[in-house]
Amino acid sequence: RLRVVSDSKYVLDIVTKQAQHWLDKGFIGVANKQIVQALIGELVHTKAVVYTKKVKGHSGDEGNDGADRLANEGASKDVPAAIDLSKSTEIGRIGAATYALTQATAYDAIRTRKPKPPRRSTERMLEKTKAVLEELTGEAPTSAAIWLSLRRRRAATVTQKFGAYAWRTMHEGYKLGKYWDNIDELRDDRMPCVECGVPVESMAHILQDCKVSGQETVWELARAAWEITGLEWPCVTVETVLGVGLLKAKDGDGKVLKGRTRLLQILISESAHLAWCIRCEHRISSKSHTQGEIESRWRAALSKRLRIDWALANKQAYGKKALSYRVVEATWYKVASNRETIRSDLVATEVLVGSARSRRPRGRNR
Repeated sequence: RLRVVSDSKYVLDIVTKQAQHWLDKGFIGVANKQIVQALIGELVHTKAVVYTKKVKGHSGDEGNDGADRLANEGASKDVPAAIDLSKSTEIGRIGAATYALTQATAYDAIRTRKPKPPRRSTERMLEKTKAVLEELTGEAPTSAAIWLSLRRRRAATVTQKFGAYAWRTMHEGYKLGKYWDNIDELRDDRMPCVECGVPVESMAHILQDCKVSGQETVWELARAAWEITGLEWPCVTVETVLGVGLLKAKDGDGKVLKGRTRLLQILISESAHLAWCIRCEHRISSKSHTQGEIESRWRAALSKRLRIDWALANKQAYGKKALSYRVVEATWYKVASNRETIRSDLVATEVLVGSARSRRPRGRNR
């Protein structure tokens, strides 16, 4: 008989509750895969009857305290001790059971066995984004933090549409500029920006210099809305847009202002996405946008974000998942009261988000 005593619920669950499930699953997506496989492999090969017991950690148990001391000694070694993980390889050869394999699980397994090599263009854009963010925030972000910021929906700051746009821009996946260089019949028509006389159209040109994307008007409106806060407007480039989820607004003492940070991210992300949409409409349908139309669409986009924030702050509808009213108030303070920034019918006298009767959201959770 073998008796295993541990203060780790995670380890004991591996050998009791999770062992059969993970064996059927082929250990796809399991954390610490090699060690977990080796542990379960030892159990599979042993001829002893195994008993487990949970004890409280740091409670004076002689065996548990001794195990902690030995673990600390092992962790402080310059050269790690050799651990026999051969059973991990044997268990890994079994694979997953057919009845337990789903399409999503199989896809994860394929991705694990054959990882895609990094794209040079993506890595290059990531490095430039890191450099710009470090200059603006004083902190060097990781690649994982940038990717996470593009798909994070917490506090409803960055929308799903903008996240998809930024993700594809990071990979240089849009069909513009150099994409048409290898297509002879379309190169002269699609690769340059004819209206601006630029030989190779790029996302940087669209967001910073193009005459048809409305970017100049869009950024003027965003800058004017930000001036109400009394804080400095950052230099906006493509890299700034891609790393907008990690931008921070700080006061004179260096303290991060959560509400203003959220407003800054909303202004930059919505403005950049609008400039891209206007450019696409011009390219696809040769539509010309007047300055008045661009201004109206920008205000409509910001007004929509204000209405969404107002709706998501409803605790009766969303409970614990509802946005904090204080966060919404800190985001739109002074900005929402300026009728030139957003639509005038969204703001009533001394009310942040208008009248509940006049602006009742749609749907059953209204």
